[in-house]
Amino acid sequence: VCYKKGLGETHFKWKKTTLKILRNNLFWLLMIVSITSFFTTMVQYQSNTNYHDSLGRLGFIIGMAAFAVFIKRVIQPKLGIFANIISATPNGWLSRLAWLWYPASILLPISLAGIAAFGYYYVAYQLGLKLIQTLWIMFGAAIAYYIGIRWFYIKERRLALAQALERRKAAAAAKSATQKEAVHTETALPQFEEPQVDISSVKEQTRNLLRFFIGFLVVFGMWMIWTTILPALNALHNIKLWPYSTVVSGETIQQWITLFHLMLCLVVGIITA
Repeated sequence: VCYKKGLGETHFKWKKTTLKILRNNLFWLLMIVSITSFFTTMVQYQSNTNYHDSLGRLGFIIGMAAFAVFIKRVIQPKLGIFANIISATPNGWLSRLAWLWYPASILLPISLAGIAAFGYYYVAYQLGLKLIQTLWIMFGAAIAYYIGIRWFYIKERRLALAQALERRKAAAAAKSATQKEAVHTETALPQFEEPQVDISSVKEQTRNLLRFFIGFLVVFGMWMIWTTILPALNALHNIKLWPYSTVVSGETIQQWITLFHLMLCLVVGIITA
């Protein structure tokens, strides 16, 4: 997809700067993640749990750190893959909420690495695994969206070509009818040019319908992924951050803000922003 003259540049019409950023960073990320994933997955099938807490945890932390660096370099608002969109729509939500989604995207893998480092490797591993699966779904959805746009583009181009041929035939027939007395005179037909249809000319209604359909599939896929991890999230209640006092039935008791509460607040904030 990101190769020169590849799918992204030739068919999806992605910016060359965007593809260059992805090429330069995907190479080293895939190298690191492939090695760390191999060790992390291998130790999961070992009967000795010491391997889980040593090699497995170390590989997971390195992999999450690599993801954090990759995210920082790829999606930074001014120089990343979204720079063109942000500069073109300075009042869009992507530009206005850059202060939120950019740091949150970097802190997410760092937080998982921190959870693993503080002894909750199982929770961090399960969350990281589901996070990677979610990223694959989002990547597949993006590819499916641009394939759909490309298909509609080709259909419109063929339709425009057929209409141009019909106009040429109609012009030739009209000229032949008006010049029956000069049958032997050479008649110049209008010059035919193959119509050029811009991919951006695909109707907005079609784009919105495609976005809705793919968005529905993404939400369904994410629900299928994360619904299996909900029991593991209960362990986040055991990670206490800071206490606070509350009054229940006239008695002052101490409650704790846990990591689960913090992550829940972040999710709600992102959704409602």
